Amino acid sequence: MLGKKYPEREIITKVLRSLTSKWLSKANAIVEGVQYKSGTLTFDQLRGNLITYEMTILDQNGENKKKSLALKASSQEEE
Repeated sequence: MLGKKYPEREIITKVLRSLTSKWLSKANAIVEGVQYKSGTLTFDQLRGNLITYEMTILDQNGENKKKSLALKASSQEEE
């Protein structure tokens, strides 16, 4: 199996099937899209599409929130 070349369409299908449930709506939109149906969707386009979705939609929903650190502050007056 090493060195076997897979068609790009098969790679795209495998990637879309491997996505978790939080990606389901995006995967369905891609599969129903014109580029996927016509076979003109490339892996690079799919990757860019998924990265954009992750950066916009998932970040807005709080999926990828960065943790922050809150420190207690004190103030002292010096004479």
